[in-house]
Amino acid sequence: MFSCFIAPLSGKVTYVRNQMLANAGSFGVEPAEYDNAGNIMKKGKNSRYEFGGHLKTTLNWQINKNVNLTSKLELFYNYLKNPQNIDVLWESLIVLKLNKYLALTLNTLLIYDDDIKIAKTDEKAMLLVIAHAYSLKKCWV
Repeated sequence: MFSCFIAPLSGKVTYVRNQMLANAGSFGVEPAEYDNAGNIMKKGKNSRYEFGGHLKTTLNWQINKNVNLTSKLELFYNYLKNPQNIDVLWESLIVLKLNKYLALTLNTLLIYDDDIKIAKTDEKAMLLVIAHAYSLKKCWV
């Protein structure tokens, strides 16, 4: 099953609750202003508003009896600032049912937002999560 939602006029709000992160300009909000001594003259803003277009697609595909793919893609075009740069949120989930009790799951998440600056480092990181989930059916005697 495939679905597509298009909103040519929509908004996007980013809210940063932690003032220390807001002062640093995290998540694209306006950072704090400091004097020469390093004292805060003006606090960083806690919110950022954007106006643009939004596209959301969802794909649910049962490849076979034991393999299922779910993919969600969201795109946001900011009309007012750098409209050529598109914010991307793409999530994919593959579930492989091994047997009645066991399934293998692969989940990927890609996030890109041009307004959010990330410090560059020489270190490479990879996150591996191993989780265990189970469900119990009620047995009545």
